[in-house]
Amino acid sequence: MEKLYDISEVCELLGTTSRTLRFYEEKGIIQSTKELDSQRRKYTESQLEHIKCVLVLRSIGISLKEIEGIIHDESSLEETVRIKKAERFALIEKCRKEIILLDEAIKILNSGGDIYSIDSKKVFLSPEGKRAEIVEKCTSAILEGNMSEAAEHFSKAMREKDNLDGIVETFRSISEPLGRFIVPERIVEEKGHENVLLHHLRFEKLGIVVRYVFRGELIHGLWLDYYGLED
Repeated sequence: MEKLYDISEVCELLGTTSRTLRFYEEKGIIQSTKELDSQRRKYTESQLEHIKCVLVLRSIGISLKEIEGIIHDESSLEETVRIKKAERFALIEKCRKEIILLDEAIKILNSGGDIYSIDSKKVFLSPEGKRAEIVEKCTSAILEGNMSEAAEHFSKAMREKDNLDGIVETFRSISEPLGRFIVPERIVEEKGHENVLLHHLRFEKLGIVVRYVFRGELIHGLWLDYYGLED
């Protein structure tokens, strides 16, 4: 007869809690086996191994919904892990930027300054808020292959249909070999060039940086280049 593990044994073996196991079972992520003479949850060897796999995935940040997709072969394990890694890189970058701004806020407050003043806002809203909004909007248009909404932010020369179509086609040819698009990342001002903003886009295999050149509030130039995922 196949060995059955009591729920307390499973918790001790895998370093989890009975509450966690019951919750996972309610969500349909794991299953248990009940003996006829007992209402306590028991687990077979295969069920124990499955629970172990679920706990491993949870330890690296994979959500229960994502695990469910993996269990039912609706999504690839490797792809899910890659996407999760990319999301974490984006989160790290966001936190890094926030830490820099928090340091700036502490400096201003320690010197008796006002973080809501006009001069302070230039620090906390950089790169220029309006331009960053334009960059986000234009990048979304490029990703969707629809430049009509972005055209209003382009210079007259850039608004020519051939130029707009050329941007979409160039982006498509560059991005197709890179696998699935993951997430838009940071928007930064190019060092030494106040009129240039760089938008980093993360794909499975590499990243693409979109270089926007501004004249006033209009985009006068746009270039694409690659960057490594560890950059």
